[in-house]
Amino acid sequence: MYFGAICIAMFFLPKSLVDKYGFFQKHIHINKTTILLPDDLQRRAKNIAKKRGTTLSGLIRTQLERVVGESEASNRSRAEDPLFSNWNPSDREIPTDLSSNHDKYLYGE
Repeated sequence: MYFGAICIAMFFLPKSLVDKYGFFQKHIHINKTTILLPDDLQRRAKNIAKKRGTTLSGLIRTQLERVVGESEASNRSRAEDPLFSNWNPSDREIPTDLSSNHDKYLYGE
């Protein structure tokens, strides 16, 4: 079965896809998904894809990778973030008017 999939990839997939997605190196499984787009959005997206030298599917994959990557990065905990590595929050009670009276609390004014 696996050999048959490789043969299909060799003979029926464009060389650009085989090279770009590394079917023979990584053995990537690609799922087919149907999405509904308004005519205008589809037309504009196809134009962008053409200018970038890719397909509509390639454009959508690239943008999904970017969005998913950003989402995963933003979901990191503070413990993993170097900015907060030495952060030690106070256990004192925080005044409820801190944002509106911050000068009073910072400078005693």
